[in-house]
Amino acid sequence: MAAVSDNFRDEVEEELALCLSSVVEELRDEDEEEEERGDEEEDEMETHRGASSFLVETLLEIDQGMELEDMLRAVTFTQVGEAMKEVAETFYPEWDRFKERSTTSTLAVITELQSMLPVVPRAGDYGMAVMNESKEWHECKVVSFSADDDCAKVSFVGFGGEHTVKREALRLDEEIAGASSSSSSAAPCEMCKRELKLTRHHLIPRTTHSRLMKKDPEQYPRERLNEVAL
Repeated sequence: MAAVSDNFRDEVEEELALCLSSVVEELRDEDEEEEERGDEEEDEMETHRGASSFLVETLLEIDQGMELEDMLRAVTFTQVGEAMKEVAETFYPEWDRFKERSTTSTLAVITELQSMLPVVPRAGDYGMAVMNESKEWHECKVVSFSADDDCAKVSFVGFGGEHTVKREALRLDEEIAGASSSSSSAAPCEMCKRELKLTRHHLIPRTTHSRLMKKDPEQYPRERLNEVAL
């Protein structure tokens, strides 16, 4: 599995610190505090960074020792609220509304951070993988995945049996769709003229592939079944 960068935790804490800073500024604006803070701003930012580090550590403890990436994937609104209560009491006791306001903002930042995480294959996911025998890409279904070995066990559509492939030789549908939408800008729909992200779809539903290949392999070769359209 592709790993996040070595300084990923620093990036997470900095993003959360900026979020906490924004919440304080919003509360300050609502209370119409306009005094000049000058050099106090840098000291205040260090407070936000300390609060951010404390928040991450608290969330990791709530999730009982999960790795940072797993915690970000699994954390809930309730857990963020519990952690933010401790953060508010420790770092921002002067702001009565801090916990309520910061919980929602923090969860939004965490949702954005999730997009930076590598996609973990799960049993039942579909995608494309390189078959060891042919060295070609074929449609497959994930049977299981081992993060320790960085390998997935897959079943190739139309071939049967199970095969082990390296994670780098497997592309899940969501990764393929993401690459397609990010590499091409939104395009107007020819029917309604709205700008929409384009995604790829099988011209023949994948759920019918195995049956069609058995019924008439000449009329439905693998190349035809794997045809897609935007």
